Parts: sequence; C-alpha cells; structure tokens
Amino acid sequence: MVMSRRGKPLLSVQGYTFCKKNEYGYKVRWVCSTHRTKGCTAKVLTYNNEIIEIMNTHSH
Repeated sequence: MVMSRRGKPLLSVQGYTFCKKNEYGYKVRWVCSTHRTKGCTAKVLTYNNEIIEIMNTHSH
C-alpha cells in the first residue's frame, strides 16, 4: 500500500495502482487509478487487507 499525492491510500498490484472505491465492512473494492481519466475497468477486491480477486484487464 502506498499513499497518493493527496494522502489517499493506493494499492499497488503488478505495476498498476488502484484507488479505494467502496468499503463494505472488511471487504474493499479498488479500481484502477486511471478509471476516471481513461475509463479503465480493472479492479481488485480485498478482504481483511488480503487480495481475494483481481480483474487485471487494463484498457491502457
């Protein structure tokens, strides 16, 4: 886990960074940090800070 320039948590996986999108108790959904600017649909799902699912198909 790294911090963005604005102090927000970023998840780093296989050379890509992901921003926290939704939090449901211990489950967190992360989206590619270029989701807004480039429309990338890659996402990661964590549970208790452990990666449980990766949809790592990036459009950039």
